[in-house]
Amino acid sequence: MAYLASTWAAIATITAATATSTVSAVEGNKAGRRATRSRKDSKEAQTDAEARQASTQRTERQRIAETRKKKPDASALLSEQQDSAGLGSTILSGSGGVASNQLRVGRSTLLGE
Repeated sequence: MAYLASTWAAIATITAATATSTVSAVEGNKAGRRATRSRKDSKEAQTDAEARQASTQRTERQRIAETRKKKPDASALLSEQQDSAGLGSTILSGSGGVASNQLRVGRSTLLGE
């Protein structure tokens, strides 16, 4: 009987060890899958961040390019003005300017002097 008791004890120990090993293997497998998933998520987050940064930089470059397009070309404006017989003109006065008698507003001096 002692022999049977020790055999059953050995079988119980082996079964418990096997069960523990199986549980450890399953848990290890789960941990490995979690680590793999975590690495994948991390790579996706990095890729998304890089894409957002590239998009932001592209948008900023486009905004700067549009701003540069909107600056007036002063040399072209001066050239046009010089081509019109060298006289400065405005929308209100035209190229002939304003007669000096029209500049007087009840005073004997010119406006602006």
